[in-house]
Amino acid sequence: MESVVPSPTAGSAGLTRAEQSRAGRRPEYVSLSERALVRTPAYLSDDEASTLPIAALTAWQALTLKPLQRDQSLLVQGTGGVSIFALQFAKLFGARVIVLSSSDDKLARAKKLGADATINYRKNPVWWKEV
Repeated sequence: MESVVPSPTAGSAGLTRAEQSRAGRRPEYVSLSERALVRTPAYLSDDEASTLPIAALTAWQALTLKPLQRDQSLLVQGTGGVSIFALQFAKLFGARVIVLSSSDDKLARAKKLGADATINYRKNPVWWKEV
């Protein structure tokens, strides 16, 4: 089923290159399959929402250029977008994931998302020994 939606404005979450070329440079409205659209969560601005596919694709590329194998381990630094997507993709591939952060609250959230181990590098300055 196709949906007609207002064309995104400059700086907002937008269309893929293929969709842009198919739809034209700056149309007032575009017609897209409903499967090509996602609702932006109310708590994110358009600029914030536009970063989600970038973070996801960065993590995906990093884990698939030399494919991560089942039972391998992945160390992610921090709990930002790329790290959280990498955590989720790595678990999908069957890998063991260790997350580094200086925030116990963020490490607890990473654990809920599937992290096998978490290390607070401020509390454990020789964290690499624990890894």
